[in-house]
Amino acid sequence: MQPDTRVFIFNNLAIVGTSIAFTILGAEKLYFWLIAPGAVLFGISLFNYVRVPSKDGLFALLRVAYDILEPPPEHSVRCTLMVPCLMRKGLLKQIRRFDPVKKHKTSRTKLKVEQGIAGRCFRMGKAHLQVVPEDVKSLAKYLVDSWGFTLEQAEQFQQDRVLYIVVPIHVPDESADILGVMCIDSDSRDTIDPDDTEKFDRVLKLAPRFAQLLSTGR
Repeated sequence: MQPDTRVFIFNNLAIVGTSIAFTILGAEKLYFWLIAPGAVLFGISLFNYVRVPSKDGLFALLRVAYDILEPPPEHSVRCTLMVPCLMRKGLLKQIRRFDPVKKHKTSRTKLKVEQGIAGRCFRMGKAHLQVVPEDVKSLAKYLVDSWGFTLEQAEQFQQDRVLYIVVPIHVPDESADILGVMCIDSDSRDTIDPDDTEKFDRVLKLAPRFAQLLSTGR
C-alpha cells in the first residue's frame, strides 16, 4: 500500500499543534474545543492512511484498459477514474487519468451524479458504450440536450470527444454500492467497434481489480 503521504502529513500537522498546546497549557487549562478537533483529525488521518489507494496501481489499471482497446496512435484516447466526493454528496470527481498525449494529468472536474454518461453509470450500475451521432455539430449542445448539463458546464469539456465507454466499479457479490466509474473517451468513433464484445468484456473484467484498490487501498 502506498498512501497519499501529503494528505497524511497535512492531517497530522493539526494533531501536532494540538499536542503542543496540550504541553504548554497543561491538561487542566486545555479546553474541550482543543481536544475534540485533535481526536477528529486523528481519525481522519488514520482513515486516509488506511483507505487511500495506491495511485500507481490505479494508473496501471487505466493503462491496461487503454492497451486492451489498442487504439491507433492517431486516436486521442483518455482513461479516467471518477469516485464520489466524500465531503460533497451527489458529486463525482476525477482521481486518476491515463492520457498518453497530455501526460496523464487529472483535472479538477466534478459532475453531479444526475449528469452525463458517467453519472448515469454511477446511478444505474451498468456499463455502457455511447457513440455521439455523426450529425451532431456541437458537442456542448449535445451534452446540454441529452445529458443534463448547462451550456457553461458543457463548454468546459473537451469538444472533440465522440465515443465514451463507462464501467461501474463495485465489489462483485459483496456490495451493491458503486465505488466509482471508469470512463474512456476518444476523438474517433472507430476506436472500438460497438460489436467488438471481446474487447468490451475484457475492459469490464478490470472492474473488480479497481474495486479492490478502492476498497482496501492495496
